Amino acid sequence: MKKKKILLTLLLSAAIVASAAACGTSTPSVSVSNQENSANTPSTASAVSQSAVESSKIESSATKYSDDNDTKVKQMMEKITLNGKSLKIPYKLSDLGDGYTFDSSVDIEEHNGKTYAVTKLMYNDEKVSYVFLSNYQKNQKITDFIAYYISSSDLNENMYGFLQIDNIGINSTKNDILKKFGEPTNIKSTDVGEYIYYEINDDIYISMFVLNSGKITDIDIANKV
Repeated sequence: MKKKKILLTLLLSAAIVASAAACGTSTPSVSVSNQENSANTPSTASAVSQSAVESSKIESSATKYSDDNDTKVKQMMEKITLNGKSLKIPYKLSDLGDGYTFDSSVDIEEHNGKTYAVTKLMYNDEKVSYVFLSNYQKNQKITDFIAYYISSSDLNENMYGFLQIDNIGINSTKNDILKKFGEPTNIKSTDVGEYIYYEINDDIYISMFVLNSGKITDIDIANKV
């Protein structure tokens, strides 16, 4: 949690407000009917039925999130989309497509002996998010920037659908989150809402802020690997 507080402090110092950063549903069992005829069912038919059951289990589990917290977070990281396109974090401009760029101005911040490089991700000249860069070097080309953080906190209303995790985004609800992903790693309550965390550590996390009214207003994702 300390790292996320540091990120929030850095964003505030850059004149923005950004929030920082396990149980999935179990695989449903499949029952086989016609128990009254089981005594007369040939063994080969039984084998086929069992094969169908196992196949159904495999197909079903492929659409669910793991009960293991770390595995679940990794699965969620694979389901991130930006403007409808899959986003793998960390990312470069070449991963994003047309219309995107990074601001060439990079703020260097220091906190507790660590240095952070902060800039903005833009889409058609409109800010999408403040982002944090890995391995930044002075005067580095923006095409070589590697971003490991993205947030929806500064999106204009016309961009609310930009950042999603498996179709969960701004204006989704807490119930949507829990139904989709299961129990979070942690929940932090405030006077106006809750931060819902799915996290492995301070470098790899997904945070969603939900107002007391129930709707998501902010999503923050970091994957510094």
